[in-house]
Amino acid sequence: MKKKENVFLAILKCIALFIVLIVLSYVLATLPAFRGKNLRVPYNKDEAVATVMDDRGLFDSKQIKELNKTLRSCSEELEMNIIVYVSGTAISDDETADFAINTYNYELGKENVDGLILYLDFSSKHPAYDVLSCMGKSGIIFDKDEREKILDEVGAYLPSSDFEPEPNEIKTAIEQFCLIIATHNDNYKTSKLAFDTDKETHLYCFDTGSEFYVTKQMAPGALFIRFILSFGLGFIIAVIVYFVAKSKYKFKNKTNPSVYVSSDRSAFSEKSDTFIRTYTTKHKIESSSSGGGHRSGGGHSGGGFSSGRHR
Repeated sequence: MKKKENVFLAILKCIALFIVLIVLSYVLATLPAFRGKNLRVPYNKDEAVATVMDDRGLFDSKQIKELNKTLRSCSEELEMNIIVYVSGTAISDDETADFAINTYNYELGKENVDGLILYLDFSSKHPAYDVLSCMGKSGIIFDKDEREKILDEVGAYLPSSDFEPEPNEIKTAIEQFCLIIATHNDNYKTSKLAFDTDKETHLYCFDTGSEFYVTKQMAPGALFIRFILSFGLGFIIAVIVYFVAKSKYKFKNKTNPSVYVSSDRSAFSEKSDTFIRTYTTKHKIESSSSGGGHRSGGGHSGGGFSSGRHR
């Protein structure tokens, strides 16, 4: 009975320790000191960009004006810059997200500015490949799952790549896109451990509850996972070592050595060491420095969080 109680008590201690590790991981992960510099550039109404870029030449000037008005209204409501790029030039799927992000950054003149760009592929490529790229706070509001849902919902209004696009049909799809992202924005709920990351630039996007962040430091959610794995692995190793040692060795109470020594026959002597020479060895510490380089060349220049969909 006593043995069962000890096992039960050990299990309770393990559970309690695991809970403590989770709480500790959460506290450490959400400390402001781990957030790093915020690279996000907030939306500025006076400098906002909300426009359709018609590379395909689908729309006339009146339709462009009407679409820009719709995008402007949506942009002000969401406090995000919005660009819809209607492509008539075929590029590879891998290049599409980079092109979209670079186009957005060029139009804004800065990187990591709150907003998004919808790239619609009407280049006659089969299958067509549409991309939604989000920058700044939109990267976490429209995370990967949300971006994929948005693309699916917009895709319902777009023709297959087997058919020629009709201007009015595409105009309707863009107008619906504004309604769709407004709905998803309204449904957004803050989660301090939620994050998105751009694997190419290694930027993280997250929401602290009081401010949106884009940083090169790991997001709290990513840190939390790392802390849990580290603490958990250490805990498991410690438990395994303990039980292995316990199975091989019998732990006994400490014995008082005085029981083996007679106080009447004990004799103590004093011993000391005297050094007549001292040798000192010195080593020169070499220092080296190396500067970090920013990767250039292919890819996109600034942070962006993208999802794509074939059509």
